[in-house]
Amino acid sequence: MKRSALVPSLRSLFISFLFFGGLIACGPPAPDHLPVEKEEPLRSTEELRADLKSDDWQKRSEAVLDIQKQGERTFEADLLRLLESDASPAVRQIAALTLADWQSRKAVPIIVRLLSRPEIAPGVTVDATFMLDALYRMPDASGAAAAAAYLLDNDLNRRLYAVRALEAMQSGGALVLSMAQRNTDPEKARAFVMALGKLGYRPAESYLKGQLKSPAQTTQAAAILALGRVKSVSSVPELVRILDSDFVKGRENAKEALLDIAMPDTASHVLPLLRSSREETRYFAAEIAGRLPGRDTGEKLLKMFQENDRLTSAPAATALGYMKYEPARSAIETRLVDRNAAEREALARSLGWIGSRASIQPLIQVLRESDGDGRYGAAWSLGILEAEEALPDLEKAANSGDSRLASLAIEAIGSIASPSSLPLLVSRARDPGVQVFAIDAIGRIPGDQAVQELQELATGGNEKTAALAVQALSGRKEPAAVDALIATLRKTSTESPLAGQIYAGLHRQTGQRYTTKNQWLQWDEIRKRK
Repeated sequence: MKRSALVPSLRSLFISFLFFGGLIACGPPAPDHLPVEKEEPLRSTEELRADLKSDDWQKRSEAVLDIQKQGERTFEADLLRLLESDASPAVRQIAALTLADWQSRKAVPIIVRLLSRPEIAPGVTVDATFMLDALYRMPDASGAAAAAAYLLDNDLNRRLYAVRALEAMQSGGALVLSMAQRNTDPEKARAFVMALGKLGYRPAESYLKGQLKSPAQTTQAAAILALGRVKSVSSVPELVRILDSDFVKGRENAKEALLDIAMPDTASHVLPLLRSSREETRYFAAEIAGRLPGRDTGEKLLKMFQENDRLTSAPAATALGYMKYEPARSAIETRLVDRNAAEREALARSLGWIGSRASIQPLIQVLRESDGDGRYGAAWSLGILEAEEALPDLEKAANSGDSRLASLAIEAIGSIASPSSLPLLVSRARDPGVQVFAIDAIGRIPGDQAVQELQELATGGNEKTAALAVQALSGRKEPAAVDALIATLRKTSTESPLAGQIYAGLHRQTGQRYTTKNQWLQWDEIRKRK
């Protein structure tokens, strides 16, 4: 039997913690290719047990990693002992993560105790980041107070890990608010704001509104989101003001907050912003008005649209689209086919949101134009409407030299999901500029032929093409997709990054948790004999 590391493995996460100690979302961009370990023999329980007793902390750590990888849960008591009393912080840390992944509740009080008292010997401490991560993986309300204490830690990453753990626990709101009100360090205020928002702790509303005046824009931005999460209706006027402010992140977060609060007839507060000189504000307001309308919002928006003002016309249509306001459809169609109209892409998209098949012919008419941004919205909406009668025009657009039009047309073809489009999509799947869209579209088309085409792309293309094809196969819920993944695995080196992706795809399809090529192939043989 063989074993190989799935990426990301607990081993690689542990190494990342040791060397970088930061959040996964921080730091440099992720590499294009993830490392894949060579397959190695599985270790016997006797060998693992012997290494757990070694005087060398590295051997003990390696043994814990291999126990986790091999799923050797008979070692739970041993790992609890290591977590409780091992002399090495590294051994305790990796034991905590393994036990958390196993949902070993007996480990919780030990983890909480290590968070409260991380020093295990004079001058020797465990890294609390690991313990916070363990409580994130295995949330338990008994750990809320210990986790909340790290909101005051001097290390930013550790504060953010504390926020994440508290969010998973959904506990500790009163304590966090009390700590926040006593905190005098503006750099740490952001963590308190984030925690209160993620806990949805409504008694924190007044404190969060006060943080809108923080001198730090990062804290202001966090407070805006948090007010949305605590459903602060009283903050709606201030959030609407921020929606048209110079604070870029504030505008983005204010939109999300207003949608989270979901106050009925928020539209009446934001409709004036459709006349803002700031384009982003106009469209944010349009989305909010369309999603949170009042009784007469549709009539007001249609009246605004009929003014034919170049500034407000398209945002008004967008809002009407979000509302699916059918009485506006004919007027929008008439405006759309006028090539002198402003922002025709937005007009076309609004028809897709309204969702009437009566709009298909005007949209096809616009798609056939030789230029103009109306074609982009038309292609998108024809996909939303699943307009099979538009396939000839969409397939022509999919071969366009305009890469944006081609991409949108290919996405629309995928939404329509007609097997007749397979030849076109397969030909476009070899083009690096649009292959992401083409292979995804093939993945949406039902039937064995689509599976076969994906298998050929997975085994006969370059690394990127193969990875996209495996991703598409992994998302299909049918036995033929499992067969195609196994066939691809047979032709894939265990040293290729693709191997780990195939293992993950097979797990998603079957629920099985094998971690080596040989294990999956043996599973396949047994499956076929049944």
